[in-house]
Amino acid sequence: MAEQHRTHGAPDKAFRHYVDVLRTDYLYDLPTQEVDRLLGVFKEFSPAVADNVNFIANYFVLIKHFYNKRWSVDRKVKEFAELVRERNVPVLAFAFLLGCVYFYVRDNPGQFPPAIVSKVQSDMCVYADKKKERVHLRNLASDLMLLSAPAEIFFNHETSEFNFCYVASGDVSIGLALTEIAYTQVVVNDKRCFGSLGFRPSGTVSDVLEAAVTKYLRQSSQQSFSFKGRGDGRFDNLERLAEEMLSGHP
Repeated sequence: MAEQHRTHGAPDKAFRHYVDVLRTDYLYDLPTQEVDRLLGVFKEFSPAVADNVNFIANYFVLIKHFYNKRWSVDRKVKEFAELVRERNVPVLAFAFLLGCVYFYVRDNPGQFPPAIVSKVQSDMCVYADKKKERVHLRNLASDLMLLSAPAEIFFNHETSEFNFCYVASGDVSIGLALTEIAYTQVVVNDKRCFGSLGFRPSGTVSDVLEAAVTKYLRQSSQQSFSFKGRGDGRFDNLERLAEEMLSGHP
């Protein structure tokens, strides 16, 4: 919701219309003070969402770089993992795994529906006009912000139960991600839930890519897989690397 609030032309009006629909069509009455409180939360988180959009857009510069190489899928995964390690950029598991899925789709289009193949090709196209390319990257990142993690996790500390809230979207990229990527482990720490992502065993790519990712995505002595916020220098490393690639000087 914070992402939609950030990009919508009239977010407050749209949300209040949504509340009216809940009240009229579903007989669910959300108190006015709760509506105002939620809008305040959306506004509070919008700057952080904008930072995350930039983060994901930069990551997709790397993914496009390898996607468009005429290499085997295994080599792309290997070189991608080595670059992440050597340049000490964050390991964003969702984006890394989705990039590997895209590599596989490109080399094996016959294993996927035509709509998915077409969407992946569209997502991974590179525009010669750098301004247009930056807009494309941000639009792609904004779409995938809905799936920065494929599910939202809610942990009930009283019952020790997890609830999963999956994203409903007609975007085939999100459908592809949900089909191929899933949580393999969830760690509860300091009232926050951290999901370890992996390939979904029932997906198309798991049997082929799981071993390659495990083999190549090793943790370096420099690198921590924990999230440290914007003070983490790896974010700056990623931004510099993305700018180098966009400028044609990887």
